[in-house]
Amino acid sequence: MKKLFRAAAVVVLAAAAGIAMVATPAQAATTKCYGEVGNLWEVDLPNKTDLLLGADPCIVRDGSGLYAYFDVRWQECCIPAYGSGHKFDGVKITVRLERRPNGSSTDTVVTSRTCDITSAINSTWGDIRAMCYTDMKFVYDSSYDWSADGTIQWDIDNDGESWKPAKNLTGSPLIT
Repeated sequence: MKKLFRAAAVVVLAAAAGIAMVATPAQAATTKCYGEVGNLWEVDLPNKTDLLLGADPCIVRDGSGLYAYFDVRWQECCIPAYGSGHKFDGVKITVRLERRPNGSSTDTVVTSRTCDITSAINSTWGDIRAMCYTDMKFVYDSSYDWSADGTIQWDIDNDGESWKPAKNLTGSPLIT
């Protein structure tokens, strides 16, 4: 498998891309993220270098508050990258904070947010990250298990098609 996301030069482009961000307090927080290959795709870009694209849903309990976020990252599959930097006509992610009564397997969406990360992905080829956060207005309740989940969807530039069907992501581990 191709080397996935070189560690050097990781940059957060959220502010430039207009992605909603939430700052967290400097106290210890519990964070659980899904970080396996199930949320990783090689995207075939016509007449351009293909792209590795991944999204990790994370749930955070910070004090008595809870929120969810996606850590989205991408990298060119070949170096040097070739073709136009305009890779997508659109990329959007929807992150959801979900809960379920203890012992249940049925999630209920507490809140969600959709972020458009098109300009961030089109601005550069590799080793980049963007994040999308829900609000941190939800109070932890131990009678529920909490998780982060969501979808990612894209419209590839110059492929003759429109938006691909949204891909459901494997959600985060539970905070109980």
